[in-house]
Amino acid sequence: MSIPETMRAIVLHGWNDVRLEDVPVPTPGPGEVLCRIRACAICGTDARLITGGAARTFKGTFPHIFGHEWSGEVAAIPEGVEGVAVGDRVAGEVTKGCRTCPACKSGRYQLCEHSGKLEKGYRMHGFNLPGIFAQYVAYLPEMLSPLPDHVSFEEGALGSVFSQALHGVKIGACQPGETAFVIGPGAIGLLILQTVKRQGAARVLIAGRGERLDMARKLGADIAIDISSDDPATAVLEATGGQGADVVYECAGKQPAIEAAVRSVKKGGRVVLIGVRGQEEGIPFNVDHVVLNQISLLGMRGSPNLLAGAIALIASGQVNVKQLIAEEFPLERFQDAMDFYARRERGAVRVILKP
Repeated sequence: MSIPETMRAIVLHGWNDVRLEDVPVPTPGPGEVLCRIRACAICGTDARLITGGAARTFKGTFPHIFGHEWSGEVAAIPEGVEGVAVGDRVAGEVTKGCRTCPACKSGRYQLCEHSGKLEKGYRMHGFNLPGIFAQYVAYLPEMLSPLPDHVSFEEGALGSVFSQALHGVKIGACQPGETAFVIGPGAIGLLILQTVKRQGAARVLIAGRGERLDMARKLGADIAIDISSDDPATAVLEATGGQGADVVYECAGKQPAIEAAVRSVKKGGRVVLIGVRGQEEGIPFNVDHVVLNQISLLGMRGSPNLLAGAIALIASGQVNVKQLIAEEFPLERFQDAMDFYARRERGAVRVILKP
């Protein structure tokens, strides 16, 4: 595979300063390989990063190539690096921990003691390392998962967000026959919906609005609650005979959503908190209600060692990620793609860029 000297990339020069530029193709560092990016996805974090809304997650310096959900091919392998071959179709994991702290040694590298610190070995592409809104990226082979030939690059680009959904499902431990309630029909919420249905949940309810709620219905939601007209917790209690859901997946990260999650779960039930609240302060629920009803509040972060499993489920056809892709744009039309995503045209759960 012939490698050019320069590539096209979307470069963040500061908050609200995004430019399409020709930059040098990255030279792989120790242990890295060079990958040709074939599809990358725009998500809400990317949109917030542009404006500085996700500044606390950003650990890089300007100018910076951002973006973190992608798939592509291995393009070049420096001497001595093993585990992949040129031409291999792959998807990339966003994060890898330091490998030395107790959390990393136990496999829970999403809880790495050195989170965000590249100098300590913590890697997070798009945040403390160059991202993937470009034609090439340097990556560690251990952060790559094979992409079967029959899985499109566009589908593969959603493997990363699906792995986060799988982590949420694992933490919530929804059992066959239970009722699950998902708040927020974004990518993670819609993928959790499909996964718990596949695992045998008796009923899955979801709360949201607009075209994304319509998408949830098509993907198998038993009851879709429109938050623009109905109180979600009241609707869940009515649908469950006053009992509440066995497990609630809160994927919105907004105060009303967290409050609704606590109100809509049954006694002894589980609430998985997936949405990040940013800089909001305060506790958005009745603590006594949580204590007296023995409700378990479970935080979720990252997707440790779950990318390969996510791709396997996509490859098997058990989970539909194509439905989440609203449109595709060439890399050169990045701003058009961002505007499309911001307007939520056709639901716009994900918009794909083709470098």
